[in-house]
Amino acid sequence: RNCTINMKFTQKKEMLVDGLKITKFISSGIYQYRFVKFLLILLLIIHGSSQILQAYLFLHNFNLEEFIRYGPMFFVWFYGIAAILTLLIKPKLVENLFDELYLWSIDNASKEAEIMIKKEMKFLEIFAIIYTLFTLILAFVFYLNPNDYDLCLPVKFVSDYTPNYSKLFTKVYKIATCLGIISIYHAHCYQVVYYTQHIKYQVQLFGDTLLDMMNSSKDLSEVKHLIDDEDYQCEIKQHLIFNIKRHQELLTSGHKKIKEISNLILCFSFCGLLAAASLSVRLVLNSYNPFELFLFGLGCLSGATTASAIILAGQSIENITDKLNDCVQQIDWYNMNCKNRKLYLILLICVQRKISIKFSGKCSINFELGLTVIRGIYAVLSAFISLKDKY
Repeated sequence: RNCTINMKFTQKKEMLVDGLKITKFISSGIYQYRFVKFLLILLLIIHGSSQILQAYLFLHNFNLEEFIRYGPMFFVWFYGIAAILTLLIKPKLVENLFDELYLWSIDNASKEAEIMIKKEMKFLEIFAIIYTLFTLILAFVFYLNPNDYDLCLPVKFVSDYTPNYSKLFTKVYKIATCLGIISIYHAHCYQVVYYTQHIKYQVQLFGDTLLDMMNSSKDLSEVKHLIDDEDYQCEIKQHLIFNIKRHQELLTSGHKKIKEISNLILCFSFCGLLAAASLSVRLVLNSYNPFELFLFGLGCLSGATTASAIILAGQSIENITDKLNDCVQQIDWYNMNCKNRKLYLILLICVQRKISIKFSGKCSINFELGLTVIRGIYAVLSAFISLKDKY
């Protein structure tokens, strides 16, 4: 018997209004303008040159105390340069999400889920605004720092060898650094949050269709001999096929994006670890005055906020897929006929495949990665304390 398609659940409203449009603009939209791209290229030239100079100076005449003093600005800009290159080479990592995947509107969710998703979206938009303002404050504090000679090795080098140009160079370097703090250090954090949360909401909406299926079984639970009821079996078949196809769409989209960014995640994780470790070492071992202590404290807070937001976003994807698996296992499969049970098994196997942001076979963005980063920072900090005590 041919089943008549139930248009009520197979056609979902498309998301036409982006609930995370502020986050999208800050993370991606603003970098599509030519003027901003020109600024990124300018920052890349300035800080790329200064990184080469600093690397030469460190290697030419290595001094541990000097390395601890100037290391933070050196290592932080590895992350900054990686961010600039990514924004220039892959400017539309999340810009075309609406074209890459058919996004269901939040209106398709149950009332309770709709309210929860809208609250989360509002919270994320507020977080994006507040954190952007925080980066402005951090940039302003850095610009006010009177001790550039003890903070930036390029400034020290120019002041020592070409003092006539030291004021001009210091101003240019500080402005370039402030622009970097404001424009690039948070971009990829917002991109991860934007992409993962949209996928998370789509998985939640998908979970609602599974609940509809369970409710359908419950509504017909009083009918005798459900296995022989053709209308019931046709409806279950439609639900199962629709859910399998939708899950494959989400899985394919997620894996395609993860494949695109897996190497970037590894690069940013390594650069972030270097930056966090160097900032921690300087903060603990070599803070010369209260202003520097305040500045590096803000820097550590900014880094911790960025890392926490990325890890929480990655973990939220894994959590929602675990719930999806539990939801499928609660479906009353014993009321299905043999053909539908086979489809149910296919769906069950499908949801076993987690949607997670992996950058290697076993490593993904979650709480475990956060603990690994903390252990790495502690190990580096312990090593530098031992070296300083020794020398």
